Amino acid sequence: MRECCFKVFSSHTKLVAVLCLSVLSFPSFISAQESNAGEKQFLTSCGVCHTVEPGAPNRQGPNLRTVYGRKVASLENFKYSEALKKGDWTWTEATLDPWLENSQEAHPGTVMNYRQANPEKRKLVIEYLKSISDAK
Repeated sequence: MRECCFKVFSSHTKLVAVLCLSVLSFPSFISAQESNAGEKQFLTSCGVCHTVEPGAPNRQGPNLRTVYGRKVASLENFKYSEALKKGDWTWTEATLDPWLENSQEAHPGTVMNYRQANPEKRKLVIEYLKSISDAK
């Protein structure tokens, strides 16, 4: 009987340990899932014109690896529109959201002609850009 109780206790202890580890790792699983969703949304919405890999060349638009927290039109190796060159802001959630919603309306005279009406999709892209930036 004593041996049987020990086996049951041992199985329950293992189960509790597994459940505890699962609960503890759940937040990192969620953030990894969100990051993956953000990356997918970025590739769908922005990936044709922009790169994010370190050192990757510009495309129609600049490499956005460090765009979050960066001053507008500040990459030396990209030709920005006059509207952006005259800009005096830093790319943050507050400036990226209206830009992604309607770049032409946010900053008339810019070259980028992209619109994302869905605020959830914009949020995913912004969070992804933030996650890969140095200025988190």
